Amino acid sequence: MREMQLGRKIGRQSKVITRRKLLESAFAGATILSSPLLFANNPTTKNIANTCSFPEHKVPERKVIVFSGHTTIPEKMGALSCRCIPEYQYNDAVLSYLPPGEGIEYLLVPASENISLKKRPQMAKECAADLYLEIHHDSVPQEYLDTLLQLPEDDFRWAEVRGFSLHYTEKRKVSAQSLALAESLGNELKKFLLPDFFHHRYQDFILGDAERAIYERNLYVTRTAEMPAVLVECGYIINPREERFLTQEETQQRIALALHEGIKNYVGV
Repeated sequence: MREMQLGRKIGRQSKVITRRKLLESAFAGATILSSPLLFANNPTTKNIANTCSFPEHKVPERKVIVFSGHTTIPEKMGALSCRCIPEYQYNDAVLSYLPPGEGIEYLLVPASENISLKKRPQMAKECAADLYLEIHHDSVPQEYLDTLLQLPEDDFRWAEVRGFSLHYTEKRKVSAQSLALAESLGNELKKFLLPDFFHHRYQDFILGDAERAIYERNLYVTRTAEMPAVLVECGYIINPREERFLTQEETQQRIALALHEGIKNYVGV
């Protein structure tokens, strides 16, 4: 299996959450250890002291927990790309480029931490996160995939399988805030990515905002997180042309920066 080169410019002030240090980092001054898989080769990444107490004159940063979708556990790596690269590697790459500072404190959870789906919303709560974000890359159901993978990459049918999408859950206390966060993220992503309509046309997902590709979904993490929560699909890694685009370091950086700008606009910093 060919390995994909991950992005390496993790911000100095971003924090990488590990299970061993979760409670300490959430409630007291503590060192948060870097994930060895994602950041072992990054000379700029250091162990960073974290505290939840702030001087009275200082406005606390907004705390955003960002999960890399899926894990490194073999049966839970997510979709396979057209080059048989597991999805989590693409998710980790975008995660690694989220910039620090500017009123935002990122709590980054790479796939190598292997946090289960059901534990993620609880982890966000224990970290006292203000916002919940999860980064994914898209595929299609097997019945469509079997046909698509037989097509040449210039076949017109691939045009239906491309683009970003944003997913949130309705009928929650924070649904309006989650939608507003999705809208802010979509405003930035649509500047250089196309919106995805496959889920709407072929899977009957509820498309609430076509311009920003915002879907109403009953996903576990967006349904159970107690803070505004959005799941981001950055693009289709089964589409050969789009996969090459998503693998480019520049694209990964632009996606991360768009998410950062969208969060900043949402929280007003």
